Amino acid sequence: MFHLHVFLFLIFTSWEFSQVKGNAEEGIEYIFFSNATHISYMSVNGGDSVAFVPADSATLDYDELNYRIWYMEDVNLYNAKLDGSDLRSLLSVRAFNKLFAVDAANQTIYYLKEGLGFKSIDYNGSSLPDIGVNGDNYKDIKIDTYDRSIFLTTDNTDNRNLIRYSLADGSDQTLHSGVNEIGTHLALDTVNKTVYWILFTTDTNYKILKTTYDGNTSQIGTDQSGGIKTVDIADGNGYYYILDTTTSQIDKYDKSTDTVAATISLSTKATRIIIVEAALPGPNKTDNDNCFLKNICPANSTCTNSSGSFVCSCDTGFTGNKTVCQDVNECAEDSCGSNSNCENTIGSYLCQCQTGFARNGKDCADVNECESHPCDMNANCSNSVGSFTCTCNKGFKGNGTNCTDHGSSNKGETNKEGRNFTLTMIVVLTITIMF
Repeated sequence: MFHLHVFLFLIFTSWEFSQVKGNAEEGIEYIFFSNATHISYMSVNGGDSVAFVPADSATLDYDELNYRIWYMEDVNLYNAKLDGSDLRSLLSVRAFNKLFAVDAANQTIYYLKEGLGFKSIDYNGSSLPDIGVNGDNYKDIKIDTYDRSIFLTTDNTDNRNLIRYSLADGSDQTLHSGVNEIGTHLALDTVNKTVYWILFTTDTNYKILKTTYDGNTSQIGTDQSGGIKTVDIADGNGYYYILDTTTSQIDKYDKSTDTVAATISLSTKATRIIIVEAALPGPNKTDNDNCFLKNICPANSTCTNSSGSFVCSCDTGFTGNKTVCQDVNECAEDSCGSNSNCENTIGSYLCQCQTGFARNGKDCADVNECESHPCDMNANCSNSVGSFTCTCNKGFKGNGTNCTDHGSSNKGETNKEGRNFTLTMIVVLTITIMF
């Protein structure tokens, strides 16, 4: 009976999904939301919702490179394709408050372990090195996988409400701080380097804030009423979405004006939301979008739909095939040229001129440091490739950047010259008298 039950559910889900496909526009975004019984989805333009998988008040995240929904129910972590198939489980992750985030490019999961801070595992569940984030006072976590930054909201511990943690060097930066304020849910606009998030000033009052990656914060609209567990926030293309869990309504905000462009009503009560962009065929198309339904392209690749099939091509900065796309080390190809240092990054690289050189178009040209007068006023500056030399003028001594009068520092030599002068005068006077 158990196998029969699962079979019937999959048939029901596939039928519902095909109905949505027939009425969807190409490239449309979908809201995936969880409630007490299911994870479901619907168009951001409204309409009927469709059951995705059964789950009890799950937290959600999305792997946009592998087109899979990740969710945590109780202590179990799952992921599935966007049609609900190929359901996989990583058992007993036991994330505190079901708090986790997906690093799609590096196929890593970060989750909050009670009393131990954030842990990390790979997609197979194998443990990875810990990151330097300790404590249990965190409310939400999101990752900008390309910027290599983790963003965290927290309660008023140490008056830090929003934190940016660098996966590159392990440093952290307080982007917003306050007194008796609690940061809760957050969403990342990775294109515009902006964090949209919720800050509770009291138990029943909150602000919608946006903060740039370098820490400039502004409030959106006026203060709102609600509880810490009655809101959620998600980012989409050109819009961000605020869920009111008490009314199961979502306000769709225009990013360019920070005003509500539409209100979306959900058919069932929702607790968490995420926005997923899915390229589905339009009403005049008969071919299924195999990139959406069957895509098994690896991370760091692009899927191109074709009739009855699809093609995987590695993104710029990566090389490989349909199975794996690995980062290209552009620095091994002397991409930066002479007089510069190359730093490889995921999918790209950075060039920085060496000391004593400056960017001149695509090249690094020698800087004539002597033009900025780095030497002492009593010294001569000689420019060299990538450097310069300061030499004290004749009659001065020092290291070239600090030159002192050679005569004023040697009383013995000055006195000797004085005796010689006196002796000469005596000789002249004597010869004059005798004559």
